[in-house]
Amino acid sequence: MITTAAPLWPAGHEETRTHCCVTCSLAAGRRVHKHDSGWAWLVGGCGCLCNVFTLGCSYSFGVIYPSLLDEFKRGKAQTAWIGSLCMSLTFFFGPLAGKLCDRFGPRAVTIIGALVSVIGLVATSQARNIFVIYLTYSTIFAFGGCCIYTSVFVIVPKYFLKYRSLATGMIAAGPGAGTFVMSPILARSIEELGWRGAFFVMAGIIASVCLLGCAFDPNAPTNPAERDLHREFEQGDKKKKHLSRNPSYLLLVFVTTIVILGNSVPQVHMARYCEEKGISLQVASTLYLVLGLCSVFARILVGRICDYKFVDQRFVYQGCLFVLGFSTLLCPLTNSFPTVLVYFIAFGLFDGGQSTVANVLVLTSVQERQKARAFGLWLFCLSIIMACGPPLAGYIADSTGSYAPAFYLAGGSIVTGASAFFVMYFLKRNAEEMELQTELVVIEKVTVV
Repeated sequence: MITTAAPLWPAGHEETRTHCCVTCSLAAGRRVHKHDSGWAWLVGGCGCLCNVFTLGCSYSFGVIYPSLLDEFKRGKAQTAWIGSLCMSLTFFFGPLAGKLCDRFGPRAVTIIGALVSVIGLVATSQARNIFVIYLTYSTIFAFGGCCIYTSVFVIVPKYFLKYRSLATGMIAAGPGAGTFVMSPILARSIEELGWRGAFFVMAGIIASVCLLGCAFDPNAPTNPAERDLHREFEQGDKKKKHLSRNPSYLLLVFVTTIVILGNSVPQVHMARYCEEKGISLQVASTLYLVLGLCSVFARILVGRICDYKFVDQRFVYQGCLFVLGFSTLLCPLTNSFPTVLVYFIAFGLFDGGQSTVANVLVLTSVQERQKARAFGLWLFCLSIIMACGPPLAGYIADSTGSYAPAFYLAGGSIVTGASAFFVMYFLKRNAEEMELQTELVVIEKVTVV
């Protein structure tokens, strides 16, 4: 048997590295697709659609929310728990979904997740009690959705080197694009079939994810350089790699959890708020469509802007948060369709912008080999707080008879998070030092080779 040391390829030689990986894999008797190839874009497109359908069914809950209020005659807070739990548990199950991907592979986990989601949605359509929906929709569907979401983020970046950021941006646009696509579908389904029929429609759409997941060929190209760095990092000083010793990362987790407390409120309660202002559900669903479109546009635009070296990502993030927070504070002043439309546009644009930069800041605040663990822990923390925002806002609206105090709380929490972010400017060198340490490891390995 002939063994060869995996070389550490310098920047600009990705094609050579990919060719080497493919050649070695063919010699081993299995076919591996090339980086940035046509198949890679097929995988990226399928992954994008998976997230659009899955997250669209959960992030468009605000369209179904009024129907559930009328059906079960429960309070706004208790009914809002359905959507907030679903959105939060979609991230909460992330560590478990990641282990399943390691054990069975992204393709199998995607298909299994889609089947579980279909079962949850069909069962929800037959529910006669709101507590049953907590189980079928908020838990079972959320677990299946988490399996799909995690699998997509595991498999798609593996197929890209040159266009990895663009591919990641495509699949990260799932919430906005999903809201844009699914909101009018759900609104029309409710009008024609009722809310129970709407869940059947969602089940049929999610069933298509089984076919999309078949494109996730487990024989994805590998990167020998990253594999060697991972082995070296895991053998290094455990104290240095512990996330609790990274103040920039801890501050980002703190800020984003405060922001998500208020950020999750409008997505659930705006449909009911519009009805109270005399705006029909059909028109409200159109507003959600506008929100999703603006969010997708902002995610792509802000991501491209942040690629420029002269742009400080921290300023972009903080600016988006301040505009988002103050616009939410002013939301109770909206009393007509044009003013509500302006708020939806502002919310979609600046929420999409801050979401993109938040992902980038979290991933660049840690060392290369810490990114997966740090990202998973961050999502776990967000999931806990995300579950509290909409029910708390619903409770406040029920207690006061108005949504105004709820939106004041939501906007205030976002502004508070933006203000707390000023501390980041005193920690600005931390992320640079982390990346420098990684680059020094690469240089050292190249020198040794």
